[in-house]
Amino acid sequence: GITNGAPIYFRVAFKPAATIGQAQNTVTYAGDEGGVLEAKGRHDPCVVPRAVPIVEAMASLVVIDALMAQQARQASRSLLPPLKQTLPAKSTVVGGQAAVEKVEANNAGVNKE
Repeated sequence: GITNGAPIYFRVAFKPAATIGQAQNTVTYAGDEGGVLEAKGRHDPCVVPRAVPIVEAMASLVVIDALMAQQARQASRSLLPPLKQTLPAKSTVVGGQAAVEKVEANNAGVNKE
């Protein structure tokens, strides 16, 4: 299973806000004064009030992604036929002819058409 019911602990990190509330003077690559760059619209200088819902949503996404990956692995097993055991050269088989006969007997019941 994914968990035994115990609490799951993890670390969280946020990148700094991309915009600031102050206007900034800019310069072009040619050295000309580019003007003033100022953020327009609503921007949050601090993400702390929104941190809990963001972390809960991302944790839910990660857990459901792991669950779906596990279900896909289990489902793919039932779609594939059982594999036959490959038989090495008889001179290298440990156990001699008895081991060869046992492998051949096991393979006789697998993948019958």
